[in-house]
Amino acid sequence: MAKQVDYKAVGLRIKTLRLKNNIYQTELAKSIGVSQTHMSNIESGRTGLTLENLVKMTNIFNCGIDDIVFGEEKAKKEKAEKKEDTKDSKKKTEEVEALKLHLGSMKLGNSVDIRLEATELPKIEPYAVVELEEPVYAPYVQR
Repeated sequence: MAKQVDYKAVGLRIKTLRLKNNIYQTELAKSIGVSQTHMSNIESGRTGLTLENLVKMTNIFNCGIDDIVFGEEKAKKEKAEKKEDTKDSKKKTEEVEALKLHLGSMKLGNSVDIRLEATELPKIEPYAVVELEEPVYAPYVQR
């Protein structure tokens, strides 16, 4: 089921953007080709607006459709979440690479099953059993 549009919230966002840009309601109405009364009804949420008028307003206010329909706060929050996800992903990748380097360079215990990519370890097949002289302790030993 599709979400219902909250026309009161959309109207309030339009009014807020109009005031931030120091534009009179009559000027905005004329710019998008509607009457001042219709513009007042849009801002109060009594009337919806067409996609064409929405696009005209985004050009006037120099903003995105999401900023008017969903609000700047939501758009900023989504951008911040994406940025945070990217940071988390990068951090996890760095941790895995560091662990691979650490495991690849240290001496592993008596007989340990190494499960790293073959490209990370020269001339060792993945899942190869390696015999070493000195034992290694947890957390690097699989049991």
